[in-house]
Amino acid sequence: ADISAELARIQAHNEQARRQAAHHARRAERDAAEAQARALTVQLAALDDEVEATLTASEIGRSVPGLSFAAGDLLHEGIPFSQASGMRRLELSALIGMAANPRLRIMCIDEGDQLDDAAMARLRDLAKARDYQVWMTAIRAGDEHDADTCLIRINNGTAEGGSCLPALSASCTMSPEALPGLSLDL
Repeated sequence: ADISAELARIQAHNEQARRQAAHHARRAERDAAEAQARALTVQLAALDDEVEATLTASEIGRSVPGLSFAAGDLLHEGIPFSQASGMRRLELSALIGMAANPRLRIMCIDEGDQLDDAAMARLRDLAKARDYQVWMTAIRAGDEHDADTCLIRINNGTAEGGSCLPALSASCTMSPEALPGLSLDL
């Protein structure tokens, strides 16, 4: 009986030693994972800083100060783009688009009929201030008496009118060599 009791005590002691060893192994794994997470966090912060520096030094960053990225979101002055007002999103999109390709000097807007008069005026002001043209598709017609507006009506897939096309073509100052591979037939 004494031997059985001693054997049971030894087995219990050995079981406790195995549990302690497993606990120490798990703790070491946890500590290694935490160290790896800290190292990866430092790498991510360095990448964020690099992206921020690249954005700030880019044409887009110079044209639209206050742009940044955080957690995969585009921010302007700390506010996520998705939370900005419709007018602010329009302005930022236009400014980013202009900065992204300053040589073409044309902004193409699809579904322009969704813009209200204030948004149209703001877009026109942005384009005029930076010497851009805005080409827009819209259901509603613009003001054909406005000298800055060129309306080309599309009826059943065919362009009608477009008396402004010669003037538009003449106002284009880019040479074909400026943008290789681009063809504009006006």
